[in-house]
Amino acid sequence: MEDICIMMIGGGVQEARAVQVAKNHGFKVLVTDRNPSAPAFSNANYKAVIDGRDIEGLVAFALLNKKRMNISGVFTFTELVTSVASVAMATELPGVSLQSAVACQNKALCKAIWLEARIPTPAGTSAHSFDEALNIIRRIGSKVFIKPTVGFGDRRLGVLTQFLNLMSSLHNQMCVLESWKY
Repeated sequence: MEDICIMMIGGGVQEARAVQVAKNHGFKVLVTDRNPSAPAFSNANYKAVIDGRDIEGLVAFALLNKKRMNISGVFTFTELVTSVASVAMATELPGVSLQSAVACQNKALCKAIWLEARIPTPAGTSAHSFDEALNIIRRIGSKVFIKPTVGFGDRRLGVLTQFLNLMSSLHNQMCVLESWKY
């Protein structure tokens, strides 16, 4: 029987242990990461230096190597769920739908889905500009939690207690602002 290979998108510190666990269960592991010195590369059976957000590059690599490496699954421990869904869909491997992956990853879209389904979530919404963010803050209160719509371990997460912090937190990107009650 041919060895089964699983593709892990992202090879940072948080993924390094996963390579050994997968290998202990009898899988070969292909790790992709934009960093040629990614920590998870050291123990992987195969490595590919591809940015986890380069969906076209990841899909092409998987399609070109699926049969040769017997790639039978794809996953991530990072925010790269859209990349995983795209690779799975293109290679006909099991995975979540692209729509579900985007909804999970994008905080503004996820919040809108929760609100429509009446799932409890803090008061707030997404802002596309500084002026829009100021209006949201005026509406929901002075203590506000701000987060980028897409991010993983993002340093721009935080509680805003002064309007002066808002401009540096936005970085001209869409963000989600929510009431902070703690």
